[in-house]
Amino acid sequence: MNTAQKFKELFKVYGPAVIVSQICVCGLWYGTVFAGVRSGIDYKTLAAKVGIDPENQKLKTASDAAIAYLIYKAMAPIRIPVTIAIIPFVAKLFRIVPK
Repeated sequence: MNTAQKFKELFKVYGPAVIVSQICVCGLWYGTVFAGVRSGIDYKTLAAKVGIDPENQKLKTASDAAIAYLIYKAMAPIRIPVTIAIIPFVAKLFRIVPK
């Protein structure tokens, strides 16, 4: 089952908790990466670890927001399973009964 199918199944079961979870997790991940880039972490090393060429000319001239977005998108294999894992907890928090 691919990720899109998992989200569809979870949406059928938990409804709006899926959307709330996705928005919150995405905001936290992007915000954390952006704060790190702004605070001066060595983003070139981090970019290389997630598969982005640190010597790319576009990366050298990109804004902090763009660099953070590239790293955020490259971290999807970590971010998406975390989102899927917390959906039942968010549903319980909002007292959404599984269908």
